[in-house]
Amino acid sequence: MSDRVPPRALTPRTHLVDTLLAGEAGMVGVFTHELADGSVLLIEAGSGATTDTVIQGLNDLGIQPSDVRALVVTHVHLDHAAGAGHLAAWSDAPVYVHLLGARHLANPTRLWNSAERIYGDAMQRLWGRMDPIPEDRLRPLEDGRPLELGGSRFEVLHTPGHARHHLTLIDPEGSAYAGDVAGILLEDVPIIRPALPPPDIDLELAAASCRTLAQHAPDRLLLTHYGAVEGQEAVQRHLATVPKRNQAWADEVQRGIEAGEDHDALVARVRQLEQAELDAANVEGDPRHRYTAMSNADMTVMGLVRHHAKHVAVDADGRG
Repeated sequence: MSDRVPPRALTPRTHLVDTLLAGEAGMVGVFTHELADGSVLLIEAGSGATTDTVIQGLNDLGIQPSDVRALVVTHVHLDHAAGAGHLAAWSDAPVYVHLLGARHLANPTRLWNSAERIYGDAMQRLWGRMDPIPEDRLRPLEDGRPLELGGSRFEVLHTPGHARHHLTLIDPEGSAYAGDVAGILLEDVPIIRPALPPPDIDLELAAASCRTLAQHAPDRLLLTHYGAVEGQEAVQRHLATVPKRNQAWADEVQRGIEAGEDHDALVARVRQLEQAELDAANVEGDPRHRYTAMSNADMTVMGLVRHHAKHVAVDADGRG
């Protein structure tokens, strides 16, 4: 458990604020980017339970509510967007989100109820609350239509696979804010962890999104979970590896499904896989705990079972 983690400079214009989700450092980040006119863009909002921590981090950077030009969320999953309504009200700033995700921020009831079925009593501890955002404060983003704010221009890419409403933003410094489509790479853990939760993961789309990102050749990847992959060579290697990691985990769950295993057995199978990978990489202590807690085995199984069922149905009738 951590009380405070100082914001960290990633580039001359970009800082990383640790949200300390569930009191854990190095799990979920919110990025600040200084625009050409000196105002600030926030990328990601974090959980509704961590907005006070984010605001304290912004204060540490000297960022006041009036400094915030806008917020962008890469997608509307609760660890990225549940705090958007609170931060938007605090800053009086608009919120940019992919066109397909905007309705969930305007009325989060369906999204919240779906998550409640999964997280149950842990909802308040993890996600706090998710305030609706007035529709006139939402700004839908579309693939290929640049975002221009405060004298700065950002490329906007639709990067589905982790979620159908997932987008990636590329800033003028060449940093790609990749959300979850490029997987999870926690500090002190040299293993890319697949991010494969329900309800709409699609391995083929995720692989295509990684190829799209690679074609844009960013200088760095900024991962919400967690931090930076620096340099074009490392970025290209990371993006080439993510689909292989996703497929390896999908294949492991597929073997269990074909063997007739139930949900608990599939979860045990994924836990055994992750423990073997951590052993092979000599990861111990807190980094090991963070790796198994981030996008945990239970969520991974739910996502991959759903993906498998969808593709079995497609294969059965020969239609996509």
